[in-house]
Amino acid sequence: MKNKAGIKQKHHSRPGLWVLAFILALIILAALSLRKPGAEDEKIHENLENALQEEGIGQETLDPKAKILLNISGDFQNDDQGTFFTTVKLNLNNIATHFRRIPKYIVFFESKTLPRLTLRYNLHDSVIEGGIPLMKTQPLQFMDTNPHKVVYSFNVKDGQAIFFDGQRVAFSPFQAGFDAITANTVLDVSSYTLGKLAFEGEFSITGSYLGSQPTLP
Repeated sequence: MKNKAGIKQKHHSRPGLWVLAFILALIILAALSLRKPGAEDEKIHENLENALQEEGIGQETLDPKAKILLNISGDFQNDDQGTFFTTVKLNLNNIATHFRRIPKYIVFFESKTLPRLTLRYNLHDSVIEGGIPLMKTQPLQFMDTNPHKVVYSFNVKDGQAIFFDGQRVAFSPFQAGFDAITANTVLDVSSYTLGKLAFEGEFSITGSYLGSQPTLP
């Protein structure tokens, strides 16, 4: 009788163990779903990965929601056409030292004449992004401690283009009334600004359009 009672008691305890294991699994899944993605979850292009290794900077400094602005002032003269020129040298070590973080974006230019028009370098993906609608170049080697020429040019009828070191690297129609939300484009509304970066270079803004040319001098 004792053996039978003991066996019966063991059979009764098994469902309880399964329920406990199920509850623990739910808790673990809930914790994983609520975990905020960190720098270790951010996929970065090999250009940035190599630059971090060369400078001895850890990937824990990466901030996928941050941006910094070049200390540049000025804007397009009108909303029909214009060109933004800049020659800039980006120093990853200076950025990490000054801001204690490596942002996702370095913003070269944000227009008030044409709201939503921006020109920026995406460090994590190693591409230049800009225009309306937003264009993206192929990966570029920017973080090599050398100065580089970046140009954005637009015309409402003829289109918009991005140039890198004289070569046209992106081109598309220009749509000033483009609705990025209804077009299902990802907006970086969660980005926040770490501050302004001391600008070592030159820039200018003109009322001309150069986007139809495949190369610039």
